[in-house]
Amino acid sequence: MSASDVAMTLDGFSDALDERGPDLSSWQPSEQIRAEVLLKTSPRARFLLSEAERLEMILKLAPRPTAPRGLVDRICRTVRAAEG
Repeated sequence: MSASDVAMTLDGFSDALDERGPDLSSWQPSEQIRAEVLLKTSPRARFLLSEAERLEMILKLAPRPTAPRGLVDRICRTVRAAEG
């Protein structure tokens, strides 16, 4: 019995989405096959994938946060003071 013969659970699918993201083509081939089988039979899995895709799109479109001016220098000074 190979890894692709074992059915993927919704929990396993959800964990894989969290770890690897919604682009199934970037998953390991055996895991990708198992996910595709689950997606064909499970409305909940399709919903989870859709939500992960939406979240990824939102994160890509969101502005990147920046640190306030001088924050990195203050942190470095604090670390050096604590070490010395």
